[in-house]
Amino acid sequence: MFQAVGHRAADAFIDTAAVMSNLDLIITADTSTAHLAGALGCPTWLALKYVPDWRWLLDSDDSPWYPTMRLFRQKMLYDWSTVFQDIVIELDNAHENHYMDEADVLRLVEQSNPHIKGTAIGRLDLKGIERKLKYDNHILDAELYGDLKGNLVVNVELRRPIARIVQNDGRDSYIAEDGAIMTVSEKYTSRVMLLSGPAALRLLKSGNMNKTDEGKALMEIIRLVRENDFWKAQIAQLDIAENGKITIYPQVTGQEVQFGKPENIAEKFKKLMVFYKVILPQRGWTRYERVNLEYEGQIIAE
Repeated sequence: MFQAVGHRAADAFIDTAAVMSNLDLIITADTSTAHLAGALGCPTWLALKYVPDWRWLLDSDDSPWYPTMRLFRQKMLYDWSTVFQDIVIELDNAHENHYMDEADVLRLVEQSNPHIKGTAIGRLDLKGIERKLKYDNHILDAELYGDLKGNLVVNVELRRPIARIVQNDGRDSYIAEDGAIMTVSEKYTSRVMLLSGPAALRLLKSGNMNKTDEGKALMEIIRLVRENDFWKAQIAQLDIAENGKITIYPQVTGQEVQFGKPENIAEKFKKLMVFYKVILPQRGWTRYERVNLEYEGQIIAE
């Protein structure tokens, strides 16, 4: 009987561990649940009483035993309200862009005001904190407010990348839907169209694609490709020369597409569609090495 009970207890821990491994965040009191979550390396928030177990030490908000754990301590004996009247992160990430998580946002909030915990919401400069959060180029918008329980709610909307600028001698960057240039993330890689070439540095220096005519024209191409299933599947990379002329490298067919400068964009894509839908099926998919769309009313295939 004792062995049966022990067996069921062991199974319970295995089941709990399986559930924990699929959670974004675990919030718990000081029980075996906390140690199991910490041992698994799960993101964990632990609520501690004023005089905690010795394992949690006294003043720190982290644990030397469990790197993924944050400690929330009572500030007064028997007072749990100060533990739970804290910061609630709401991450608006409808497109599954995992460049930031709740812990990253919380860290930014605390950096904006190191004494934010325990400070009455009415004494906080919420608009100032919102502005500081928006300095991070992954964040499109941020809103802070207090809820009925006295928690500070931080609602953050992330930018969505639509293209990636690649450099041979520098760090890559993303282009967001609103044209903003975003740094890449070590946590997540987005599968988007690539932009390369000598002109890439000009784009990076602008900080936003919409600040220059060249950037606006390239955004028009990127959006056209993203909104058309055929082009989205076919076009892998735009290489932009110093003079602004674009070469397109496709995903499937092997032809290099000399697009020229980003002008008459819709007309050039119509000609490229004729090349793919009419000319290649008739003349052979491997017959041509390059196709030139620069000249009005002409498709030059070589």
